[in-house]
Amino acid sequence: MMDIVQDFALVLVGLIALVYGGDYTVRGAVHVAEKLRISPAVVGIAIIGFGTSLPEMLVAIKAVSGGNAGVAVGNVVGSNIANILLVLGVGAIVAPQFCQRRVVMRDGIVMVCISLLLVSVLIDAVILRSTALIMIIGLILYLVMAYISDGDTPDSDDASSDEITMAKSILYLLGGMIVLMVGADVFVDGAVNIA
Repeated sequence: MMDIVQDFALVLVGLIALVYGGDYTVRGAVHVAEKLRISPAVVGIAIIGFGTSLPEMLVAIKAVSGGNAGVAVGNVVGSNIANILLVLGVGAIVAPQFCQRRVVMRDGIVMVCISLLLVSVLIDAVILRSTALIMIIGLILYLVMAYISDGDTPDSDDASSDEITMAKSILYLLGGMIVLMVGADVFVDGAVNIA
């Protein structure tokens, strides 16, 4: 009985570390990008997009390297369902969501195509290296397309970014990534033990 309590505690500690690590990683990365005058399109796509997905990626890598591929796949599917239904749903309850139609159409079509690709890949219950390579190439092509189409977005002046020094921003970024890695390790260990 004590072991299961410890495992649930590991999952909880890992989850808290993932949340705070992700928050500080994204915050540090955004401030670094703003201080280097990187465009908002790059910040949104590359830094915030990857930063918020970093916890899931680290959990998936840890799970697969430990022979628990089911945790990795469940993590991806569950995360996408939560992002679409929970994050958008709660966000829309708090305040109406307004987006540019061209961005919604572009990203919505890509999201639907990727979801269908995932379903077709998982039918065989195996994700081969060749399929993984196609996925990564598709991601790179999408990022390039999104950057080119959003590249003319005017820069926004964020006064709050001036309050944090470059050294502190880098510290947030590196510290957040370390906390993310530790959190992923602890979270997967606890989840696998519970399962």
